[in-house]
Amino acid sequence: MKAENQKALEGLSLFCHVGGLITMCLGIVVIFMDLTQGDFRHIQVGIFICATGYAFVKISARLAAILFAEREA
Repeated sequence: MKAENQKALEGLSLFCHVGGLITMCLGIVVIFMDLTQGDFRHIQVGIFICATGYAFVKISARLAAILFAEREA
């Protein structure tokens, strides 16, 4: 793999990881705010936000695994 492609994937992995963690935290905050206010019909929005953040974290993990495999080859 070219060095510039490897650097781009590293940056994308880091961005996905940080963005996913922030998004997951925001989703958890929305869920707890809805629970404290008793707005049970709105909790699904917080769950969706949290699931989206989790997807970003899993994408980041997959990119990191690909990069690790390419370094060993």
